[in-house]
Amino acid sequence: MNGITFQREQGGLNRRVEGEDHVSALLFYGAEATHLPEQLDVYSLEDAERNKVSMAKTPIAYYHIAEFFRVAAGSRLLVRAVADSKYDGKFEEVKSMQQQAAGAIRQVGVWAGHKNTVHIENLNKACEDLAAMNMPLSAVIAYRLTTEELKALPNLGDNAHPRVSICIAQDGGGLGAHLQKGGAEKPVITAIGACMGAIARAKVHESIAWVEKQNMVSTTYTGASMGRIPQNLAKELDVAALVDGTLMSELTPTEQDAINRKRYLFLCKHVGQAGSYWNDSFTADKPESDYGYIENNRTIDKAVRGIYKALLPHLSGPIRVDASTGKISVGNITFLETLAEDTLVRMERDGELSGFKVIIDPNQSVLGTSKLAVVVKLIPVGVLREIKVSIGFTLKIEE
Repeated sequence: MNGITFQREQGGLNRRVEGEDHVSALLFYGAEATHLPEQLDVYSLEDAERNKVSMAKTPIAYYHIAEFFRVAAGSRLLVRAVADSKYDGKFEEVKSMQQQAAGAIRQVGVWAGHKNTVHIENLNKACEDLAAMNMPLSAVIAYRLTTEELKALPNLGDNAHPRVSICIAQDGGGLGAHLQKGGAEKPVITAIGACMGAIARAKVHESIAWVEKQNMVSTTYTGASMGRIPQNLAKELDVAALVDGTLMSELTPTEQDAINRKRYLFLCKHVGQAGSYWNDSFTADKPESDYGYIENNRTIDKAVRGIYKALLPHLSGPIRVDASTGKISVGNITFLETLAEDTLVRMERDGELSGFKVIIDPNQSVLGTSKLAVVVKLIPVGVLREIKVSIGFTLKIEE
C-alpha cells in the first residue's frame, strides 16, 4: 500500500563506548590496499568514509566496517588493508598494527577472502608474541572455503591455538549476499565485521552466543552511500549462510551440529526467537582447555593488563625486607597484593569475575635473586551453554 515509512539510523550523535574492552581491529588482505594505504582509527562508519573508505572503491572493507558499527556502535576500530600478494602466512601485520596502536587493540579480525588456506598456527603465534610483550589480544580469521572443503572441515579441537577463532559465517539475503554475487572467482565476503562487532559489544566474560544480548539482525542497508543495490534486500544476517553461500536453512540439524562440534563460528536460528545468533564462542583449542572460548581469553587478558599497569611503576624499585629474617616485610607484601588486586576488585564488581586471590610468598629471597613471584588465581564467570529441563506429570506435589 501507499505510505510513508521511517527508518531510525544509528550513530549520528557519535557517542563512544566507555572503557577499552571494545577496541578492535580489522585487517584485510586484498586489492583494496591500493585505496587504503594507511592504518585508520575510527569510531563510526562516517569516520571511515572521511578516510577514503567507500562502497565504490573499497566495498569489502566498507561492508565489514559498516557491519562492525551496526553491531557495536560507538566502539573504536582500527583498520588496515594489505595487498594480497604480501600475504606470507606469518601475520606480521597483526603485530605491527598492535604495536602502532601502542597495545590498545583487544581483538582483531582478519579477512583473507582470496585464500583457501590460512596458517592459524602462525596467527596464534603472532598473538602469543604480542602477549609476551604485554599487548595481548584475541584473533578471529575468515577466509574462502568451498562446499567440498566445508564438508570436510578439520576439527579445531585437535589444535592448541587458544588465541584464534575461525568464522565461516556469511549473510545469505542482504547486502553481504549481494556483494558475493558475481562468480566463483570473486573473494568470499564472510561475516567477520559483524563477528568482531559482537565481540566488541560483549563484556569480556560474556559469550557472543548470548541469545538475550547478541541478536545479529537489526536493519536493512539502504542509502546513497551504498551505491546501486537492490531495494528488496533482507535484513542483514537475517538469512544466515556459510562462506560458500550455503544457507543454514538448507543444512539439517545433524549437519549443523557436526560443524559446531568442530568448533567453528557460524550463525544459527533458535526456534521461537527472531533473529540470527552465533552458535558459540569457540577458539581453535581443545574442548577441555581453560582457554577454549573467546571470553576466557578476554577475561584473563583484561586481568593481565590491569595487574601489569598496577605493578609496572614499581619495577626496579626498592623493596624493604625484615631485618631479622631477610625476607620481604609484611607491609610490602600487603602493599603489592593490594596493588595487584585493584583491577580484580573492579572486575569482580562489574560481574566479570566470580572471585580471585592474590598470593605473595613472604619467604622469597628477594635480596639474593631480585625477583618476586606473585600468584594470581581467578574464578571466572560461567556460561550456560546447555539447559536441560526434566518435565513430566505426577499424581501430587510432595512438600
